[in-house]
Amino acid sequence: MVDQIFGHSTTVMSLVITNEILFSGSRDDKIGVWNVDNGTPISNPIFVNSKRINILLANGNKLFSGSYDNTVRIWEP
Repeated sequence: MVDQIFGHSTTVMSLVITNEILFSGSRDDKIGVWNVDNGTPISNPIFVNSKRINILLANGNKLFSGSYDNTVRIWEP
């Protein structure tokens, strides 16, 4: 192990990297936005206002989150 990133209050369910940004999806209903090189937050977490983030996918400049509320949300972070 090289390092750890702390910032979620419960289980991290998904990770994805795009454009040198690490996104972490958690059961705390938030998407963390991190500097991929040093693990520091780039911005405040994105609060999804749903039930637990289950999966994250990225395609170009778009981020997709799937949640336990049966939705897929599309973000342009």
